[in-house]
Amino acid sequence: MKKKNQGFMLVEALIMSIVIIGVLVFMYIQFQNISRSYDKSFHYNTVTGLYITNEIKVYLDSNSYLDTIKDTVKTYTDKCYDITNYTSDASWASLKQEGKIKTILICYYENDDDLKGKRRVGLSEKFNDFINYIKKEKNTYRILLEFEDDTYASFRLGDD
Repeated sequence: MKKKNQGFMLVEALIMSIVIIGVLVFMYIQFQNISRSYDKSFHYNTVTGLYITNEIKVYLDSNSYLDTIKDTVKTYTDKCYDITNYTSDASWASLKQEGKIKTILICYYENDDDLKGKRRVGLSEKFNDFINYIKKEKNTYRILLEFEDDTYASFRLGDD
């Protein structure tokens, strides 16, 4: 009689350990998702980044560069144009320096598949991840900024 009780305790301990391990694995996966979302919220589209991105947009628009850039973007096969060193104007250099901007891209999204999952040579892995993360709308232009502190911002420039 005692042998049957000991076997039952062994099976019960085994089942309980499997349940506990399952709960711990589930909690770990959920914590990873929360941690990833937390990191994105502090690196993607920060208030400061969006403000600086808008300042870049206003500068390009006020100096009539935006229309020329939009026409140029469409000629590129990957629909992205690096405008980091677009002009040697002192105001442009000041905006980049004060904003601590590493890279400025103008991208055109013609359809849903544009830029989806693509990796661009010359851009950091994190910047490529950000480009794939942002919501893409058909026939729109976006300005994308990478800052020196590894934060990123995106601002819609308008429709085609």
